[in-house]
Amino acid sequence: MGVNPLELDSSLVSAQKRPRLYWTNISIQIPQDRQIHQNSILEKPVQSLMKSPILTTKPTGTYTPLECERLQTLPDNITEGVPNRERYKLIGNAWTVDLITIFFEAYPRTN
Repeated sequence: MGVNPLELDSSLVSAQKRPRLYWTNISIQIPQDRQIHQNSILEKPVQSLMKSPILTTKPTGTYTPLECERLQTLPDNITEGVPNRERYKLIGNAWTVDLITIFFEAYPRTN
C-alpha cells in the first residue's frame, strides 16, 4: 500500500482498550487521552478508573448493549430495536466512532 501502519488505541477517546492498525496517507493529529473510564459509560456507575477490554461480537454478560454502544462511542440506543444477539454483533464489529472521526476531520477537503 506504500504506507506504514499507524497504531492507535481507542482508549484515547473511549473507555475501551482497542488497539488497531490503520493504513492511511492522511496525516492526523494523535489525540490526547481523554481519560474516559468505565465509570462514565456504565448504566449503574461504579468507582472505576479502569478501561474495558476489547469488545467482541459475543455478549459477555459484563456489559449491556447500551454500555457497549458507549464503549464504541456510538449514540445511545442506536441499535435499539434489533435483537440483543444482533446488537452485540453490530457493535462488536463497529469502529470506535470518535477515533474514526479524527481521520475524517483531517481529510483534505476540496471545493
